[in-house]
Amino acid sequence: MYLVPPMQPWFFSMFLTAPIWGGSIGDKGNRIKVLSIVTFLYGIFQIGLGLVTTLTGVIIMRSLAGMVSSGFHVGLMSALVDVSEPDKRKLNMTNYAAIMSVSGSIGFLLGGIIGYLPTIWVFIIQGMCMILISLGIKLFIKETNPQVKEDTSKETVFIWDLLRDAKKNQKRYLVFGFLYF
Repeated sequence: MYLVPPMQPWFFSMFLTAPIWGGSIGDKGNRIKVLSIVTFLYGIFQIGLGLVTTLTGVIIMRSLAGMVSSGFHVGLMSALVDVSEPDKRKLNMTNYAAIMSVSGSIGFLLGGIIGYLPTIWVFIIQGMCMILISLGIKLFIKETNPQVKEDTSKETVFIWDLLRDAKKNQKRYLVFGFLYF
């Protein structure tokens, strides 16, 4: 049916742009700003993917989504390394990999549940959730890049911190839990 598998442009553009997000942009600039921008753009491109009707449109939207998706993954891993003590980096990266794996599985489950909706609504829902997550990143996470000096009044929060401190921060726990899944 398709000459080009619909996911192939996404993977290829992720491969090409990951070094740019990680080295050129993320290491020399504001990681959290980049992270919130690429998350916002991913949401926009997912909405666009729901609206396109041609194979060329699908390839373009998948390519653009892949470009910013690599920025999200590389930026999140870089931020994790920035806030981790050297002796805890292995543990934190392992936690990150486990959380991403479980979240991916839950995402597929939720995708199957909302898959009964018209296709355009599935992409619009995912896009809107990503836009809300980008807002949460911008509002609740402080800059982690040691080369960038920024307001330190915000507290950097990762999901395992939320799970550990659930009783103290129930409101934050519920908001991030809802946005993350």
